[in-house]
Amino acid sequence: MKVEQVLDILNITNQEYIEFTNIINSVNSKFSIKNLGFLKNDAPLISNSIYSYYPLMFKNIMNMGKDNLPFLIEFSHLHFISLFLLDKIYDEQKFSNSLDLLVLLDLYHENQNNLNMITTYYPDIKEEIQKYLSVTKEGFFKEKYIYSYENSLNISEIETYCYNKYSYAKIALLIYEKFCNTFLDKEIIDVLKESHDYFAVGRQILDDLDDYMDDYSHNSYNIYTNYYYKKNNLSKNLTESKPLQEELTTLSIEYLKKSLNMVKDYTESGWYRYISFYLNQALGKRNLMLNIKNKIDRLY
Repeated sequence: MKVEQVLDILNITNQEYIEFTNIINSVNSKFSIKNLGFLKNDAPLISNSIYSYYPLMFKNIMNMGKDNLPFLIEFSHLHFISLFLLDKIYDEQKFSNSLDLLVLLDLYHENQNNLNMITTYYPDIKEEIQKYLSVTKEGFFKEKYIYSYENSLNISEIETYCYNKYSYAKIALLIYEKFCNTFLDKEIIDVLKESHDYFAVGRQILDDLDDYMDDYSHNSYNIYTNYYYKKNNLSKNLTESKPLQEELTTLSIEYLKKSLNMVKDYTESGWYRYISFYLNQALGKRNLMLNIKNKIDRLY
């Protein structure tokens, strides 16, 4: 995602972006020195993503104090990057970079320490956090070793698969809630969780439409592949199907619209703009397909 897009979604100035990025870069350097000091430098071994800035998406909804944002950004950066690295290793089932395993072990340990520290102060969320950690691990395991195009999932099972993969984000929501300046009604958190569930499905479909051949080569579960072999014999080679791509893009749009509708009262939030970003991508993808289809139809 381009910096301009991040600025727009988070509704921050370039100066604010630099300030928040400096916090993240400092975390990266400290992590490198602390855990892999034998490298004799503080070069960052983990990259930034928009999820490093995740609390900024909810600062208006949750009325977070500015003083709390540096800590929440530090937490979010380590929290989400540990998940992405684990996902990468699971996908490839090998280490293309020899440092990946070392970084993952230390990163995951660091994040667990943060979670333990936070739940010591806020024991009321410990059980729910453990539940989300458990379903995240379960999702990884099933994706790699149980789910297959040979035993395709129905839509309810696909939803559960996607919900589990995005459960890590719900952990962040539980923690952000504890740093609100005002009391936050439980219904607001429940709405955000449900919005995350719908978003998880819509976003996963879009990702899988882009990655189905790569996932297939790594024997990883993919929604496109799942649907493809529902419609075709298992002996048939996996190929591009324009009708199926259009069908799944439409399905993605439906889930993203549901996600957006859940937070229709928070149109000024970064989370609303983030969902809208992917909804617009899905709509643009489908419109392009329909335009090409119409041109071909006119030729015949």
